[in-house]
Amino acid sequence: MSEATAVIIVIIGIVTIFLVLPAALGIWLKRRDKVRSDARLLIDEQPINTNDARSALNVGGLFLGLGAIGGVFALIMDTTVATGFGRINNIGLLNTQQNLLIVCGVFAIVGAILMAKR
Repeated sequence: MSEATAVIIVIIGIVTIFLVLPAALGIWLKRRDKVRSDARLLIDEQPINTNDARSALNVGGLFLGLGAIGGVFALIMDTTVATGFGRINNIGLLNTQQNLLIVCGVFAIVGAILMAKR
């Protein structure tokens, strides 16, 4: 993978994290709050504080997005080096790819847990 491709992938990831995910979460939160407010009118119970849930969803979405983008980057990472006999696998690059996949997987799992928290 060339450096230009890596830069493009990182830019797409940043745009996704900061523009698309918050917009989608905002739409979802507005719908959820409307349903909750309608339910409050029907049941006549005390108002629910949703500020904690919103912050957990925002942080969870950020972690999930970072984990997904980093995981894709790790999967398309080139782990070979050129030699006089052709391209061979580099153990150091394979180790870097494995570590990146593990860290991004943990980020994605933590993000999913935070998004599931209410």
